[in-house]
Amino acid sequence: MFNFKILKEYRKNAQSLGIHRAASELLASLGISQITTIGKIPKQGPLLIISNHVSVLDSLVLMSRINRDD
Repeated sequence: MFNFKILKEYRKNAQSLGIHRAASELLASLGISQITTIGKIPKQGPLLIISNHVSVLDSLVLMSRINRDD
């Protein structure tokens, strides 16, 4: 069953800390503490990100690794 308390905390953190940090903290609260990033992600300019896994966690993992304001 989904824990709405965790979602509420994530939304609060996203507003105050930003999506990047909030996603990292949410993953840590779920027990996912180590994620490896391969390659460089540009800080500006066009960016296309494609995930080939069918998982709810893919979005969170991507948001936790991509530190951009857009």
